[in-house]
Amino acid sequence: MMQFFGHIAETWMASAHVIERRSRLLHAASRDPLSADYAELGRMVPEKVDALTRSAIAGAQAASALHAEVWGSWQAGLQILSSGGWPARGEVDAFMAHFTRMSGIALSTGDHMLDPVRKRVNSNARRLGHRTGNG
Repeated sequence: MMQFFGHIAETWMASAHVIERRSRLLHAASRDPLSADYAELGRMVPEKVDALTRSAIAGAQAASALHAEVWGSWQAGLQILSSGGWPARGEVDAFMAHFTRMSGIALSTGDHMLDPVRKRVNSNARRLGHRTGNG
């Protein structure tokens, strides 16, 4: 979890540099359109679409995995209830294993969704002359 917060801070700092640098490029382009850096300016929208799409895919994959574990926990729980009497240790272990995996998925989803954006922002920041963290 702490790594996730570190990644948020790293992304925020790199984003500030990219925004500042690109704002200067936009200002320069408005003053002298013939010598503008259109290669850099042309990256702005497609890279955001790419990073956010990858982030959404990571979120959808996590939601699918979480759904599978929820379904599995329901099946394991119904198995325990339908057996009558005290559940066997293996049944309880199987039931609890689903909750352990659900917790892991929930705790890692934010980092998986942030990762494509963080990598893109750090790449931009490096290209635009800024040192970044571990990205």
